[in-house]
Amino acid sequence: MCHSKVGQLNFKSSEHSLEIADFSGMDSKFPFVGVIPQEKFLNYMVSKAEALPHFKILMGARVKELIQVDGKVTGVRYKQDDSEHDLESVLTIGADGRGSTARRLANMKLGKTAPPMDVLWFRVSILKDAELKESVDIRVGSGTMVVLVNRGDYIQCGYIIMKGSYKEIRNEGIEHF
Repeated sequence: MCHSKVGQLNFKSSEHSLEIADFSGMDSKFPFVGVIPQEKFLNYMVSKAEALPHFKILMGARVKELIQVDGKVTGVRYKQDDSEHDLESVLTIGADGRGSTARRLANMKLGKTAPPMDVLWFRVSILKDAELKESVDIRVGSGTMVVLVNRGDYIQCGYIIMKGSYKEIRNEGIEHF
């Protein structure tokens, strides 16, 4: 599995640099924090689950309703390739994000954390001769903050923006960004 072994957590501004954590000194078989892109983690989990005799994954299927027997959810009715199907199961996971149809149909409420920010994620190629530590850096500048995760062959960047400001940033264009 492709993951970054983060040995340090650093906070940097134009005036200060602070090492918040150094995991290399931990008395552990794994003296680091593993950071894995969500897509790679999910693909890894699926590859391991496929070895189980009753595991089935349906990509691109859309849940239409929950199948219930005596008030207990026993499966789902879903649509895939323009036809509907029923799937009975002890456990069904609808991995369709924050707006999950399965969660809505089950009347499950999404926990509200409402942080006052959003994050724009993107990647930047690493220069051949760059010597970068396996770390997560938090960089703060004049009214901006970015999180940098060394992924080995690229840097994953998380640019912190004010909640609800994405549309304005997008309308201003990449040059302004």
